Amino acid sequence: MVPADAAAKVQRLAADGGEVGVWLKPNEAFFRVGNSLLYTRLMEGRYPPYRSIMPKKSNMKVTMGVGEFNSLLRQSLIMVDRETTRAAFEFAANELTVTSQEATNGKGNVRMPLADHTANGFTVDMDPAYVASVMRVL
Repeated sequence: MVPADAAAKVQRLAADGGEVGVWLKPNEAFFRVGNSLLYTRLMEGRYPPYRSIMPKKSNMKVTMGVGEFNSLLRQSLIMVDRETTRAAFEFAANELTVTSQEATNGKGNVRMPLADHTANGFTVDMDPAYVASVMRVL
């Protein structure tokens, strides 16, 4: 996994729409943007076994804005319990609802309208902090 600070630097270097070259080695990555070369060590760690919970084939599609989704994630993180670290992402008719619960402070629901999606009636439990870390790079 590329560290967030390295990904942010590549994003800043490529802000003018320049081409980005990427070379990966087992524990490191190199990025060339214009005349700049950025080196970073890749992060190691155990990642959740997402392949075991995701369907092998799916026709579901959800399109949403990165900024709006980031805002929804930040709001949902307020009520995430440190022990369970999960929230329910429920895709319904025209909205996404994220429900998180903390043992002592109660329950929170954050909603976001969805214009283009085919995931009606689909719910998945995920750690919003994990999703937010990916979205920060985007």
